[in-house]
Amino acid sequence: MKYTFFLLLLICQNFCFSQDTLTKTDVQNRLINENGKIRVVPFSKVQSVPVYKGCDEKLSNTKLKKCMSDKISSHVLKYFNKNLAKPLNLPSQKKVRINVLFKIDETGKVGTILVKAPHPRLEKEARRVVLKIPDMTRPGMQDGEAVVVPYSLPIIFSVENRTKSSKKENQ
Repeated sequence: MKYTFFLLLLICQNFCFSQDTLTKTDVQNRLINENGKIRVVPFSKVQSVPVYKGCDEKLSNTKLKKCMSDKISSHVLKYFNKNLAKPLNLPSQKKVRINVLFKIDETGKVGTILVKAPHPRLEKEARRVVLKIPDMTRPGMQDGEAVVVPYSLPIIFSVENRTKSSKKENQ
């Protein structure tokens, strides 16, 4: 029983934070909720991706994926406060990676946000930014039905703590 729980925990951890893991098996491509209605289909496999506000619904699915990814990246660049990392005593000149997984539900709303970051304040900031993502103009579709689409979002940036000598040079 203990080993089964541990194995399920490892599978969940891989499922939640690795887009590659999400695309490897058909079982993961077609998950069903408790009611047996809503399927979860990975972003890379969904027949018709959710449409981000401002993306043209007439584009091909490949171009819609790119448009959505570009819009989400722009959103993160606009709203994520990178200066938050400076007072957290993270190693200078080191790249900080925040792994975010969120789901776009069958109505096109963002929800179920999972975040893994090197500091709780960075996790909180990532959640705040993801919650600001506007509702999709159309949810993801698979076989003519609205589905839940998980989206993996890495947020990566460098921490640049200024040393005392560089502060003196700027004064």
